[in-house]
Amino acid sequence: MLSTTLRRLVSISGRTILAIGLTSATVLALAPSAKAADNVFLDNAEVEEISFTSTATTGSKLPLPATGLSEVSIGKITVKSNGPGYDVSATSASGGKLMQSAIELPYTLSVETLLAVAKPIGSTTTAIGSISSFDALAAATAGRDFDVKITVTVADMSGKPVGVYSDLLTFTLANK
Repeated sequence: MLSTTLRRLVSISGRTILAIGLTSATVLALAPSAKAADNVFLDNAEVEEISFTSTATTGSKLPLPATGLSEVSIGKITVKSNGPGYDVSATSASGGKLMQSAIELPYTLSVETLLAVAKPIGSTTTAIGSISSFDALAAATAGRDFDVKITVTVADMSGKPVGVYSDLLTFTLANK
C-alpha cells in the first residue's frame, strides 16, 4: 500500500515528493534494527582528586596578632569526586601544633560544610568530614571548594616568643 501511494504522489508532484517518499520509506525500514542496538555501555572513569590553595602568596606569612586568630581563612581545598560519596581527612606533620624550633603553638582547623566545629588535627589521620551521597558540585569539572579556617587562642599564645610558626598539613580524599 505504501509503494502504491508513493507512485501516485510521484506522478502528481514530481521529484520532490519522490525524495521525501524515499526518505520516509528508509526511516521505516531502519526503525526495527535501531531498537535492537540500543544497549550502549560507557565506563565513566573514577575521579578522585584533592588540592589545597593557600590564601597567602608563596613565601609570605599569615600575621598572628596578640588577639589570636578566630576562624581566619588560610586557604581552600578543592575536591573532585564522581563517586557515590567521599571522605576527607587531614594529617599534621607536627602533631596538630604550629612549630618554631621546639616551641609548640596549638591550633584548630575548621573546614566549611565538612567540619563546621573547629577541631585539632593530629599527627595521625584526622577525619575532616564525609559526604555520604553523590555530590554534583564535586563531580563538575571545577570541583567543589571548601574554605579552611584556623583558630589560635590568646591563651595558647601566652608566653610564646615572637617568630614564625609552621606546620605541614596533608589532606586526603577517599571515594566511598
